[in-house]
Amino acid sequence: EDHASHHRSTTLVTIHPEPSPLLPSLISRPLNPFPSTMVLEATMICLDNSEWMRNGDYPPSRLDAQQDAVNLLCSVKVNQNPENTVGVLTSAGTSARVLITQTQDLGKVLQTLHDITLAPYSRPAKGEVVGSDGIAAAIQKACLALKHRQNQNQRPRVVVFVGSPIVTPAEELVKLGKKMKKNAVRLDVIC
Repeated sequence: EDHASHHRSTTLVTIHPEPSPLLPSLISRPLNPFPSTMVLEATMICLDNSEWMRNGDYPPSRLDAQQDAVNLLCSVKVNQNPENTVGVLTSAGTSARVLITQTQDLGKVLQTLHDITLAPYSRPAKGEVVGSDGIAAAIQKACLALKHRQNQNQRPRVVVFVGSPIVTPAEELVKLGKKMKKNAVRLDVIC
């Protein structure tokens, strides 16, 4: 009985909200990007090309690190199933822009990634919070692009990269999430 109570206290200690020193090693552990089943998916990848992506905390910049991650993600998706497709759009600037529609050609995707530039900087008004306010519009545009995909048997998925503060009201994001759930669109957010 003493051994059991000691075991319970050890378990409670490991569920403490403090960050674990093992967390970096758990995060950097490579995951298996190839599940055991071949999933047929159409994926739209939404990139953050705001001024926040100029930051050099991920060498050489957040934009370059994001482009490397998108390159890897697109390669995995297309190699996972020969019928999978990927598309790319950006979320910063005056509006979200679809750069490439659904394709299986990785060369087109890589060329598109290479051509992405940061959105022009506009000085905020006094008291205005600067951040990613076009994220909801970008997700909606990605859903629209997925709605018009050629193969309707593909599962729609939106992958959003966010490297700036999100200033879209929470109510609007919840409403968008419910709409996506209703339409069976999966959403992955990478911050």
